[in-house]
Formats: sequence, C-alpha cells, structure tokens
Amino acid sequence: MVLFPTINEACRVLDEGVVARASALDVASVLGMSFPSYCGGIMFRADTLGSKHIYLSLKKWSERYGSYFKPSNAIFSGCLCVVK
Repeated sequence: MVLFPTINEACRVLDEGVVARASALDVASVLGMSFPSYCGGIMFRADTLGSKHIYLSLKKWSERYGSYFKPSNAIFSGCLCVVK
C-alpha cells in the first residue's frame, strides 16, 4: 500500500513537467529515497507491475479511503512513461 501512492506522486511530478524523463525519477528514487537499485527505480518498477493494476488498486483505495489515493492522469491514461 505504500508503493502505489509513491508511484502515483511520481507520475504527477512527471505529468506536471517537473522532470523531463521517467529515468530522472528512477535515479532520484534510488539515490534519494534508498529505493532498491536492483528494482531499477520507482518508474521501472511501476512498468513491471503495470499501469492497469496500479490504477485499479488506487481507484479502489480512493473510493474506500479518500482522495489521497486518487490515481493521477498519467496512470489513468495508461502511460507511465517508462525508460525504454
């Protein structure tokens, strides 16, 4: 339950243009948040899990627990903009 809101916020940051690429969020998550480097970073992990799964989980939690878990537009559109 902790990882998906973090992915959601990372997608918001990307959607707002605060960072140019998802790879910058991967580096920031590994170096700044001590995200496990073997997972490749927060956005890489999100791509592994799939935007549909993340979106549906966040949507269900937002209905149950409130707007904190409301999925971002980037997740809603299905494009997590991962590093290729």
